[in-house]
Amino acid sequence: MNSKINGIKYFRAGDVIWADSTGKYHLTIILEDQTDDNHQECIPICNFSGTEPHEHLNYVIPIGTYNLPDTWWTKHDQAKPENWIICQPKDCIKAFDYSPESVVGNLKEDCPVLYVFLCEKTKNCKIAPRLKKFCDCDSNELDEAFDDSDCECQNRPGID
Repeated sequence: MNSKINGIKYFRAGDVIWADSTGKYHLTIILEDQTDDNHQECIPICNFSGTEPHEHLNYVIPIGTYNLPDTWWTKHDQAKPENWIICQPKDCIKAFDYSPESVVGNLKEDCPVLYVFLCEKTKNCKIAPRLKKFCDCDSNELDEAFDDSDCECQNRPGID
């Protein structure tokens, strides 16, 4: 699942792990490849949530009853009937807090339809530049959004 450089395993963009970035463990999508250069820096992430997110959160993408792979649910009763993807602008994890051995799958490989859906929903959002590498976008295809008027997320800044 993850890449090896000089015999050391690294996280790859799209890897899914269980991470505690919000005080609770959630399935978490790694958005950028880990390198020697960013080993101790925060790697951007998005989280899955099986509970409807609070209104104060921005960039919430409902995926409804989309079935995530059974292999991602490492414990009994973790799967929820509905899910959301939450991509907060500053959410990240430090690679040294987690082991690449903890990868349960890769969104790009295991769920290509969901991967395209996530990228499409966020391409007109202010968060889009953060997803540029993850979504393999050409530099002129995904210009930085200055407002979220065309953002297709459920919650976004400025929505009443």
